[in-house]
Amino acid sequence: MTFRKALEEIGGFPYGTITEDFETSIRLQKAGYITYATSKVLASGLSTTTVKSMIRQRIRWARGVIQSIRNTNAVFTRKLSLAGNLSYLNAYFYWWSFFNRMIFILAPILFALFDFQLARCGFWELMIFWLPSHLCSSMSMRYLSTNIRNMRWSQIIDTILAPYLIFPVLLESIGIQQKTFKVTEKRKTSNKTTSFWYILPHGALIVLSIAAIIRYVKGKYGMALLFSSVILFWLLYNLIALTYAVFFMLGRDSKRKFERIMAKENVKIYVHGNWQEGETFDVSENGIAFLLDKYIPMEKGEEFLIVVQGNDYHADLKAEFVYVKQTPEAFYYAATVTPKEETSFQNWMQIIHDREHSLPKEMDPWMTVCMTVCLSLIPYVVWNLYVRCRFSGIEQKFQLAFGKQESLAVSKEQYGQITEEFVKAAFSISNRAILAFFLCNIAAVLAVLFVRIFLKKQWKLGRVLIVVDLMAILYHIGILGLYLFSMPEEEAVRLAGFDRYACSIMVLVEGLLFMQATIDMEHSFAVRIEGNGTYRAFSSPAAKRRYQYMVLATMMIGVNFLYSEINGLLYIQSNYSQSLAGRMETLAGDRWQEEEDQRKYFVAASDREGQVSNGEVYYVSRYFLNAPNVEVTERLDAGNMDEIKKEYDVLIILDESAVHSGTADVKNAVWNRSGVYPLKDN
Repeated sequence: MTFRKALEEIGGFPYGTITEDFETSIRLQKAGYITYATSKVLASGLSTTTVKSMIRQRIRWARGVIQSIRNTNAVFTRKLSLAGNLSYLNAYFYWWSFFNRMIFILAPILFALFDFQLARCGFWELMIFWLPSHLCSSMSMRYLSTNIRNMRWSQIIDTILAPYLIFPVLLESIGIQQKTFKVTEKRKTSNKTTSFWYILPHGALIVLSIAAIIRYVKGKYGMALLFSSVILFWLLYNLIALTYAVFFMLGRDSKRKFERIMAKENVKIYVHGNWQEGETFDVSENGIAFLLDKYIPMEKGEEFLIVVQGNDYHADLKAEFVYVKQTPEAFYYAATVTPKEETSFQNWMQIIHDREHSLPKEMDPWMTVCMTVCLSLIPYVVWNLYVRCRFSGIEQKFQLAFGKQESLAVSKEQYGQITEEFVKAAFSISNRAILAFFLCNIAAVLAVLFVRIFLKKQWKLGRVLIVVDLMAILYHIGILGLYLFSMPEEEAVRLAGFDRYACSIMVLVEGLLFMQATIDMEHSFAVRIEGNGTYRAFSSPAAKRRYQYMVLATMMIGVNFLYSEINGLLYIQSNYSQSLAGRMETLAGDRWQEEEDQRKYFVAASDREGQVSNGEVYYVSRYFLNAPNVEVTERLDAGNMDEIKKEYDVLIILDESAVHSGTADVKNAVWNRSGVYPLKDN
């Protein structure tokens, strides 16, 4: 509302702008008048119904704001206070924020996908520049929007509009103006709310973001992946915003020309010469749904009268029956309506729109623990099925019957040494599984303390942490027992398979902790709705936002662990041919599916990384040869070949550097190369 006197004083509505309402406010303030804004809803209006009309509306706003600020000199005029000047300067820069948004989206893509750096800075430099801005913007948005709109949704809207506002803002800023006022189309002319062409820029950015993530994380695992988390978080953060933007722009099919609004008002139905009383269920500009206690048979298309009586408004409507269905509470009727006269039309509009919104205020259960457990068992079942099919009929290598392994079991003299090595390995942070175990414990303890101190909540995560820690300890004690009492000594002294065993339990520990953390987060930020079974609702929009952020952070940590393990396996696979096992398999093949080989083998290998002295070559050779009679040396003198030929059946030269010159004749010179050489004629 504007005083007529004030409007006449500034010369009426301005004509040199396409946002006359905005410029009128500036001119009123310059004339000494005060303008007020309120968060209370005083009137309802129409909004855009398609992506196309929304984008065109924002382009007009952007151009109009820049025009009005230039026309009124709002940034530099002394007729406004300094706060007013800064406010309008911020209004001008807001429309340039879409250019910043595009830079924010493209910067990590250019770095991760094309190795092009837009900014050169370290982690702490990034925090110094970005974190204060992020926190201040978040607090400002929270204060000014009063929970109507938060920073995340603002960024999604900015992401939607960014590709289409950069050039109009640039053109308007350099003086190339839009002078024609184009009224924004707000009528619903189609059931579709989007256009495929407007999604193309965002689809391209999604493809580039995914490609950047794949290229950037390829080959990284463990700490390397952890140190890359800033860029990964940046890419994922933008990818989520782009995905939201695409889904928003895809919209939904609208089967009705006007939206239905939930409303409970008294209603009277005049049909078949009788009046029946009921209550409205929902209303729209051309339709109504109402509830009656008594069933009234009607034919489709049958006409009747409806009188709707609200607290302040009364509307007489002509109705046409559509359908009826029975609900547990009453009979549900749907009909199309037309107001009888202009007064009823105005009152009907007031009945529809003069009320609080009817948006959902509760959420459905999104996942149960049982469903999570069932989904978690799928990989186990599929893997076991694959192993049974792939290795059908094949017995395990070195399989021992109970009570017949005394010759291979660990001697009591080795108990102390194996136990000492096991304890060192179990507490070594150089092991990725052990490091993950300690990090999960620290993160869980910090989360419980943070929630207890700052949110005044009690999480069950601490109790679950104690349980899973005890479970992990008992599991490791079981592994130690396996080494001492069940495993062959040559494998036990090397703690064969320890990394694999430790990783297996850590996957379970991490999964249980993440599951409980998610449950605790849901219980902390949602309240049970009495009388609605298991339905829950967030206590406030701020609680919902915190819940979403924490779930997102938990998901990203879990994905980081999972991808680290996947990349670790891929790294091992890609470097297998250069490993000791890969080189032995290349030379001798893998014979463990065959009968045990009783021949005597002599293996020559260098002692790099202690592979001979620690028994690794001995173990690997026995594994792939499936032979119990194997001797290993780190130095092969060609002059002793006659003795070697008498003692052994086969010579395997694994590393050429293990062969030293001696009194070998020309015939034996070929033994200087890696390979398998039979020493007996048979």
